[in-house]
Amino acid sequence: TYSVWGGLTKNSFLMQAYADITERQVGVAGSPEVSALGAAMLAATAAGQREGGYADLTEAARHMAPSAAKIFTPRAESVSIYRRLYAEYRRLVDYFGGGGKLLMETLREIKRDAVKA
Repeated sequence: TYSVWGGLTKNSFLMQAYADITERQVGVAGSPEVSALGAAMLAATAAGQREGGYADLTEAARHMAPSAAKIFTPRAESVSIYRRLYAEYRRLVDYFGGGGKLLMETLREIKRDAVKA
C-alpha cells in the first residue's frame, strides 16, 4: 500500500486513478498535518530510546502514525483500460520518437522541401 498526503488527496477520482494505474492500494494519510507528524517522528528518533524516543524511524512510525483515513483499491476493469492506454502510449512513443529516422524529422523535411518548391 502506498501512502499519500497533501491537497490532492481530497480528490477521490485522482486517488482512485493512482490505485488503478499503479495496480496497488493507495492509502490517504490519516493525519491532516503530515509534515508536522513527520518532523515529530524524526525528533523522536533523534532523541533515541534512552530519552523516551524510538530506536529508528520505522518504530516511530509504527507508534505515532495513524492508520490510513481511506484506502483506494485497484478496480480490475479500470486496470485493464489503463494497461491498454499505456500500451498505446508506448506504441506512439516508438512511432514518433523511436529508432531510425524519426517521423517528425521526416515531416519537417517534407515541409522544408515544399516551402522551397
